[in-house]
Amino acid sequence: MAQREPSEPAARRWLLLGSALLNLALAGWLAWTEIPRLSGAPRGRRGLDRAAEERVSRADALPAPRTADPGSPIDWSTIESSDYREYIANLRAVGCPESLIRDVIGADLTQEFVLRARQIWTPVRREYWQKPRSGGGPNADQLARLQALAREQGEVMRSLLGVTLPQQELIDVVLLQLWGPARQLASLGEEKRRAALEALAASGYFEELEASSLHLAGSGGADREAELERKQLKVLETILSPEEMKEFRYRNLAAASRTRQSMGRFEATESEFQALMKIEERLAADPKTPGDFYLRKAAEVQAARQALGEKRAAEFEQASDLFYVWSSRAVERFGLPDQAAALAWQAKRDAMAAADAIRRDGTVGAPERARQLAEVQRRATARIEEVLGAEAARFARAGDGVWLQVLAGGGSAP
Repeated sequence: MAQREPSEPAARRWLLLGSALLNLALAGWLAWTEIPRLSGAPRGRRGLDRAAEERVSRADALPAPRTADPGSPIDWSTIESSDYREYIANLRAVGCPESLIRDVIGADLTQEFVLRARQIWTPVRREYWQKPRSGGGPNADQLARLQALAREQGEVMRSLLGVTLPQQELIDVVLLQLWGPARQLASLGEEKRRAALEALAASGYFEELEASSLHLAGSGGADREAELERKQLKVLETILSPEEMKEFRYRNLAAASRTRQSMGRFEATESEFQALMKIEERLAADPKTPGDFYLRKAAEVQAARQALGEKRAAEFEQASDLFYVWSSRAVERFGLPDQAAALAWQAKRDAMAAADAIRRDGTVGAPERARQLAEVQRRATARIEEVLGAEAARFARAGDGVWLQVLAGGGSAP
């Protein structure tokens, strides 16, 4: 694939940052592997497992920073150093801006702090078709130790660069939360990650991603996001194997994220997830797809009947229903019997069916229709409170109560 030659500042920035991102991606991948892997993993080059003062106090008697000919390529091996202060001096000597130095040093520190954080707590690695489960985070003791580790990293950054890392950035490090290319490419081998990042940098993808990041939420944001995805995939297809591309698509594309979100509490198999993602892509591409959330969900469920079969589609209809999801959360929050969520959802389903029948009955006048719909609304509310209790029912309605409000023509739920 033909690639444009990036400008000198862009090439320097992204190839330098690419090395830092590789470190971060490697740390994230190690965090996802089995515990015995850690014993064989290389420790940090700059000794972050020693006391902080030993890591940052060697400011005196350092060799002169290495300088580079402005017209010659940067040799990364002449810039890296086992001492952070010399490393920073070398980056400055080749013209690295302070913001980029902070990124590079921060990512390098992240690699080493993530390895230490992993000894405290390890997140669960999930397949792309699996939904994240609640309660998978660190416990109170682990969280306290991770927060202490985050404070230590902040102190090291202040000692080295005189900057204070945002609190969220520190939390992201110790909780092993990767973002962007570091997250997307984390499962690849080191050489493949490096090749992928360098190819993305050479294509101009990172510059376009940065330029678009402030505009994706506005008008045309979805189209711009799709355009960036197409460019990213076109580049990666020259680097990754067909199997790696398949994994990348199902794990990272926006349609995959929307599919996982739409699944609610539904536990899909790999083939079912792939089928649901195809449905999501078709609905997103079809200009006739309803914009209304509930109508779109109905279209999704109808398509699922053909793709999954009636039995699994019925399970998908319930488990992915937003009111069922919120009723399930209410069950967990208030310690209710597990079946209460299904009973609350059935009350919603019965009410929606009754309201639909009333609206289609041409023999009923408007005043009588309004009275009957109000009665359906009242009975649904009472039944939901009966199975969940008043407090849990309010909680569930707060998450998804629009359907109940419109049963009687837009009136608020009692």
